[in-house]
Amino acid sequence: MLRRAAGVAVLLMPMTMWAADLPKGGAPTPQSVIQALKLGNARYVREAMAHPHEHAVDRKQLVAGQHPRAVILGCADSRVPPEIVFDQGLGDLFTVRVAGNIASNEVMGSVEYAVEHLHTPVVVVLGHEGCGAVSAALHPEGVEGHIKELVDAIQPAVERAKRLHHPQAELLHDAVEANVDIQIHHLTDDDPIVHREVLHHKVIVVGAIYDLATGRVRFLESKSVNELQPLPH
Repeated sequence: MLRRAAGVAVLLMPMTMWAADLPKGGAPTPQSVIQALKLGNARYVREAMAHPHEHAVDRKQLVAGQHPRAVILGCADSRVPPEIVFDQGLGDLFTVRVAGNIASNEVMGSVEYAVEHLHTPVVVVLGHEGCGAVSAALHPEGVEGHIKELVDAIQPAVERAKRLHHPQAELLHDAVEANVDIQIHHLTDDDPIVHREVLHHKVIVVGAIYDLATGRVRFLESKSVNELQPLPH
């Protein structure tokens, strides 16, 4: 389908490529948002991206405010840009990126803003295979400066991975997954705002791992709300 804009023929993506990812009518449910992210990643993997919400009209619509459908707490690694990996556009994702995708106090404050004020129903902690920050935590000798703070935050994941007694070749893989799980627990157990929204079934916090070689995102099993207990006041 073609549209003429400023004398140039512009190819428009069929609406079914991305608009159908979410059910029509009403606010998106956490389950429908996760499904939309999976569909977007599938498009990325097969190189059939829809590139939604990237045009001037989308920018103008977002001037008045934002309503992102998912928070992505991801690694700062340049090879893992969430909007590309999930084939999303302007205003679709509230992206928080830091090396090692760690849920520090500052990071949790950003997630809280999206959850409480923007009513974003899904938080994805996105780790990736071959993570340099996790690798540094496996071999912290000589680490200097503020990088040491990142490495220290990832050490619990390293210790958990080592307890699995897997071969050395699998240690980084196990530590990456353990780190995602630990950051999920920081958000759901230690952050009062996120904890409350999860407990009230308004938000789902899930983990995922990105494969650098294939581009595929593997979603991990989400933490059951039944595991949560109200935090003391």
